[in-house]
Amino acid sequence: MAKLEFFKSKRFFKYYLSITAITLSLTLFFNALGALGQLTIQMIAGVFTVIGVPLLIILILLIFSRANRNDDLGLKIIRINYLTIIIVCLCFSFLVMAGLLNSFYRDPTSVPLFGQLLSIYLFVICMVFGIGLSIVCYLTLSIEKAWLFQS
Repeated sequence: MAKLEFFKSKRFFKYYLSITAITLSLTLFFNALGALGQLTIQMIAGVFTVIGVPLLIILILLIFSRANRNDDLGLKIIRINYLTIIIVCLCFSFLVMAGLLNSFYRDPTSVPLFGQLLSIYLFVICMVFGIGLSIVCYLTLSIEKAWLFQS
């Protein structure tokens, strides 16, 4: 039971925010470098993306469970959380559409490059919102009334 209490603590949330912000920053960095076209950098970006996206989704769920809905700052944090969910869903739906671009054009020589650049831009947008959400939560963590933590 003591292990479960640790997952509900402020210390765990602070560590989780830090890990998520670092992972999403590395994802952003390697996705931006992946536009240069080196396969190893793109593989590293893919690994960080596979790690970073579930961390972001779990962070969104943790914020929903820990933010105080009765406080003005807690409500603003939840609104930022909803905005991040909308942006992430839009980015991933546009990623699927970018993958389908090959079937719409007769000259497929320039389409793979466009789809790759579009996916990089969409991942950058998605990760920037995730980084912003984790930084906002980290900075407001010291305000006790905005969060519901057990002492």
